Amino acid sequence: MKNLRNYFNLLTICLLLFYCQNAFGQDNFNQDHFNKEGLQLLSEGKFQESIEKFQAAIKTEQKCEFYYNLGLAFYKSGNLPEAEKAFKNALAINAKYWEAWRELARVLHDEKQYIDAKLAFENALKYQSHTKPILTGLGKTSFSTSEKLCDKTIAEIEEPTATTTPARDFPGQGNQQTWAKACGLYDQANILAHEGKLDQAILKYRAAIIIYPYDADFFHNLGLALKKKGAYQSAVDAYKRALELSPSDWDTWYNLGSALFELKQYAQARQAFTTANKYRPTNQGKNNIDSYLAQLKNKGLE
Repeated sequence: MKNLRNYFNLLTICLLLFYCQNAFGQDNFNQDHFNKEGLQLLSEGKFQESIEKFQAAIKTEQKCEFYYNLGLAFYKSGNLPEAEKAFKNALAINAKYWEAWRELARVLHDEKQYIDAKLAFENALKYQSHTKPILTGLGKTSFSTSEKLCDKTIAEIEEPTATTTPARDFPGQGNQQTWAKACGLYDQANILAHEGKLDQAILKYRAAIIIYPYDADFFHNLGLALKKKGAYQSAVDAYKRALELSPSDWDTWYNLGSALFELKQYAQARQAFTTANKYRPTNQGKNNIDSYLAQLKNKGLE
């Protein structure tokens, strides 16, 4: 009887594993199927139908490629706001996806958001020059064509400049005039973030970082905006870069810990919170840190 019971238990486990494997495989099949159907419909000019297919693929899994293709479909249909949103969602998943930056730049240019378009084109050029392009979906152009379009548009758009001298101290690396220019974008980003316009704020923070990559505050506030959007891994990357520039900033260590906590990377989160405590946080900051440490203790992490 005991052996029979063990046999049935083993059989149940095998059936569950088989079901889970099939369900996972079916999800992969569905998302690829929806995406391929969407691309076919897009090539046939059936934009609304292709949009529905890409949205179905995204419901199965949020891949940057699916958002990118969705953005193309919205752009082709003339729905610029939704195209902008889709390309930004693709970039929230993969900030180095140069093709998404290129298509976002075109959308922003058509919307007459010229400064943001310029920055997006510059990002497209930056990331394309560092990675071998993997062209997916439609709307593809050769890099030489894209580069000429980028250069032409950048030349037509006024260079952003800082209108006031930054009130903050110069970090010490690089050119101070370049930093002052980047601070103008950083200040704009802070205003946008305060207004809840996180996508636009993230774009401005990234633009400031491209111009001047030595200010820890740029990375820290980029991390805050990404964390508010729920892009926790991207926020972690931003906080880590900030800490390379300013390793004794308790607030950055605290925010790094909170992002890692959301990712359920509890051991690393505990280390970040413990480090934050070493750098003399404010009373409120210490209370927040201790609250997280208490939660981690309840999870068995002393």
